[in-house]
Amino acid sequence: MEAGDPPFDIAWKHGNIAFVGEVKSLTADNEDRQIRLAIGQVIDYVYSLQWNVHAVRGVVAIERKPKKIDHWMALCKDHGITLNGYPCRCSRRSATSSRS
Repeated sequence: MEAGDPPFDIAWKHGNIAFVGEVKSLTADNEDRQIRLAIGQVIDYVYSLQWNVHAVRGVVAIERKPKKIDHWMALCKDHGITLNGYPCRCSRRSATSSRS
């Protein structure tokens, strides 16, 4: 959307909030690797973007529901990332809680 932005797949603005995302195709062999890669890319994009908006939100868009949906939803939630809008059916500690 601006010169010097990282090479994200998709981005849009809604009011004073920007959304930036990665789109990944999945196979049985690459599902975990693709989602892990997308999450890392989105975290970097959100951190790097200097748009004049109130907030930048990360989105990971995948073509189908992954086998470990609860795992990926919890991980995305901990990092403030939306994963295709799948509802999280798990209970996890918040991103601010301590990890052992």
